[in-house]
Amino acid sequence: MSLKLQNKNMHLTVETPGEVYRGCRFDWNGSIISAQYHGKELLGEERTRFHRNPAAAGRGMMNEFGAKRPIGYDDAGTTWFPKIGTGWLKKDNKPYYFTNTYEMDPLEYTYTCFDFEGQPGVAFCCTSGEREGYSYRYQKTITLEESGFVTRYELTNLGDKVLSSDEYVHNFLAPGGRHMNHDISLHFAWQLNPPVFDEYVDHENVIRISENKVYLSKEPSRDTAFFLGVITGSVDTDGNSGIPAQWCYRDEKTGLTISETGNFQIEKADVWGMRHVISPELFYAFTLAKGQTASWERRISVNGGSGC
Repeated sequence: MSLKLQNKNMHLTVETPGEVYRGCRFDWNGSIISAQYHGKELLGEERTRFHRNPAAAGRGMMNEFGAKRPIGYDDAGTTWFPKIGTGWLKKDNKPYYFTNTYEMDPLEYTYTCFDFEGQPGVAFCCTSGEREGYSYRYQKTITLEESGFVTRYELTNLGDKVLSSDEYVHNFLAPGGRHMNHDISLHFAWQLNPPVFDEYVDHENVIRISENKVYLSKEPSRDTAFFLGVITGSVDTDGNSGIPAQWCYRDEKTGLTISETGNFQIEKADVWGMRHVISPELFYAFTLAKGQTASWERRISVNGGSGC
């Protein structure tokens, strides 16, 4: 059964592990499938209404580890590789691709509800066991705030092999069910330079970029995805951009703003969207030797965050 976290402004619905989503891509721990602000839904789904399969596709706010940097997939002589927060996936004879379907051995998960300074929260935890020299413990905590919430992550390497990858959140934003149009914009904490983007997919020529802002010239006429990849430009040899984790969504018609801030510098950022939804994505990179722990957090604020 889904968990409900609510106060006078916010109402979150958090899916428990394996409750609905059972795919091999997204983290099973603490999927936020609904976020309402004063009764208004802020989130949507990856697929359009008649093409949805919630057991396999994304919705709400779902995070993923190793979308393009899977841990252990290229290790010679190994059969299984760890998809953090999801399970052990079985390798095949093709290059890894995050939307492919892999044979999976799910993890065992626990969760605990709590109260922190008068606000409700829930903590999820899983331990992977050991295979092929990989092992880890992972905890994800979601705590409601007055007009938003904060998600905290803690990952500890328990195995002999290094854990080196990244994590991001697919934020399926669709406040009020409004289609994407010229009223809606995304603001970032750095200047955008399209010539250095890794990918720029805009089949309908609707994307516009001005300084640190991405917006649409009009509502897309069909459900064709648009995508901007690695919009942060160049990074150093350690994969660090030196750019703070921050984006802000703004709807000029309603005045609504939704912002994310993280306590880390991002490895990169992407933007994915369709007519019914848009998703800004900030990537956190980590490299952990045996016994090391990484901790990071992401804060969502509604009508009060910075960056817009």
